[in-house]
Amino acid sequence: MSKRWSLAAPLALAAVAALSVAACSAEAPTDPVGEDPGAELDVVGESNSEEALTEKNNLRGVDKMADKQLALTFDDGPRASSVEFAQWLKDQGIPSTFFMTGNAIAASEPQRAAPGKIAAMGHLIANHTYTHPITPSFARLAPSQMVDEIGKTDVLIAPHVASGAPFFVRTSGGSWSTGVQTALNGSDRTKKYVGNIYWDIGGDMAGGFGADWACWGAKYKLSPEACGDRYMAEIKAKKKGIVLLHDIHAKTQLMVKYLVPKLKAEGYTFVRLDQIQGLRPTQ
Repeated sequence: MSKRWSLAAPLALAAVAALSVAACSAEAPTDPVGEDPGAELDVVGESNSEEALTEKNNLRGVDKMADKQLALTFDDGPRASSVEFAQWLKDQGIPSTFFMTGNAIAASEPQRAAPGKIAAMGHLIANHTYTHPITPSFARLAPSQMVDEIGKTDVLIAPHVASGAPFFVRTSGGSWSTGVQTALNGSDRTKKYVGNIYWDIGGDMAGGFGADWACWGAKYKLSPEACGDRYMAEIKAKKKGIVLLHDIHAKTQLMVKYLVPKLKAEGYTFVRLDQIQGLRPTQ
């Protein structure tokens, strides 16, 4: 009999660098593609603060993946060009995971059709809330709002999640707390989800590394190549992991197209989140 997963599933957590909850920040939607301006787990750890839980209780990949194995994840879509970009990834032999927001799916008929089309290409569809709340953070919403954010998006994506794959969730900004865990595990609408799925690569500009949402902002204004070189530096330093990206940015799509040939030449391989053995449910 299969053991049903729930949020904050009991997986070993990897040690990571400094927390960057700013990723997937409110900046992310300002650069739309085509308009480019430039069983439940007890709480881990001693502290119950939102920050400590975000750091310690999110699920990452570095301790569950082989060297030179990457899982590309794309947040905040779909947008008008997401299907075309997903096709490019398929043509490159790169299965990926798309964390979609419900309001983006509902925004237009082409975007409502996007989850099904992208899933049909062999990519995994996952939940990134409905409205992408940042202020207040997801962890500071009322429990009923937390459930609605995930539950409303679930209605839109559930028919398109690959057969047999877990239902993954990544909250906006990676915001997490015991309150989130309790609320989502306590509702029939959301208790099937596995998360919170965090990232190993792409969350911070510190140390010469890169975060696409910051690369394109006013502070850095980097080219796709310059930001890609920062991602490459972090990938080489960490050797493997879950990579945070945002397909809503035209420059991010260009950066990925710049990076992929370099990564392939270095011998890196690509997997969906459900292809990471340590993120699969136990029997």
